[in-house]
Amino acid sequence: MLNVNVKHVFDFAVSYRQNKSHAVLEFEREYVLQLLMRNDGNITQAAKEANMDRKHLSDLAKKHRIDIPRNNVCPHCHVKVTGPFHKCPA
Repeated sequence: MLNVNVKHVFDFAVSYRQNKSHAVLEFEREYVLQLLMRNDGNITQAAKEANMDRKHLSDLAKKHRIDIPRNNVCPHCHVKVTGPFHKCPA
């Protein structure tokens, strides 16, 4: 089980719905990235761990433009990830 400690800064100039949508997208992207890193980029294994369909996980990775990470290295900033969630500066 992953402990998620996400502090999202809300933009009160926009609606609740827009803030919620942004938070969900942020969570979704981080979840998929970390799931793939935990499974060394193996989509089938990652999908099994998350109890989701492999195609759905693959579609989410494409939606968020996530390259498949290998050896727990972020594909965007090339930093070795050791914690449960990585805030990529890229």
